[in-house]
Amino acid sequence: MGILIVMNAGLIIFFFNGPGRRMPPGGGPENFRNIVIRELQLDDRQQEDYLRSARAHREGMNRLERDQAELTRAYFDGLKSGTQSGDHDSLLAKIQAIEASKVELTYRHFDELKAICREDQLGHFPRILDRALNLMLLKRRKAPPRPGRPG
Repeated sequence: MGILIVMNAGLIIFFFNGPGRRMPPGGGPENFRNIVIRELQLDDRQQEDYLRSARAHREGMNRLERDQAELTRAYFDGLKSGTQSGDHDSLLAKIQAIEASKVELTYRHFDELKAICREDQLGHFPRILDRALNLMLLKRRKAPPRPGRPG
């Protein structure tokens, strides 16, 4: 009976993840949110505030990442054609500004999280922040090239 439960759980995980799809280190944003809630022991109201902030952060990051990808493609288009437009420096400045906006948006998100913590929860906050930074930096270092795109 126990082996059937394990096999069923394995099949469920396989179908939800799909063939070839793997969870990112740390289990992705959804798992990290659960870790934050559990380790900080957020109450119901704090969870609502935190999840609202997390959604706004994710939406903002998605928007910035789309804009940055578009500008980065335009920046490198000159290499394809062998000509660089006069916008080369301007595009680079815009890409850098978006990167700064991503850092600032993430800083504000964690500042909001810290602000909703009670005094007894603040002792756990530095560990949560370190864990988040490690996940973000690991994601950047180990991000494989997208399928069909050169690395």
